[in-house]
Amino acid sequence: MPLSDALTSEGFLGAARPSDVAVKAKTAAETALKLDPNLGDAYTALGAVQVTYDWRWDAAAQNLRRGIELNPNDSVAEIFYSMLLTTASTPRARAICGSGSW
Repeated sequence: MPLSDALTSEGFLGAARPSDVAVKAKTAAETALKLDPNLGDAYTALGAVQVTYDWRWDAAAQNLRRGIELNPNDSVAEIFYSMLLTTASTPRARAICGSGSW
């Protein structure tokens, strides 16, 4: 999922405005999943968008776990899943976005 990954990274690292890349990254990941629903990288890319921009913890956890299940050697999926677990477990994050059962 190079396109979605690149767009997510651009916004995350400050190379582009997050509002400019978030929708494009999400669309790229969703399009890839429509083309191949067993593409682990696409689940990882969608989960990364949900962690980084959407703060949709439950959906992100589900997609990242699916990405890891389909591609167990994907270090990017592991990194974003650990970011989710770290970020979403703080009291402030739970207050803002709710708690999940990941």
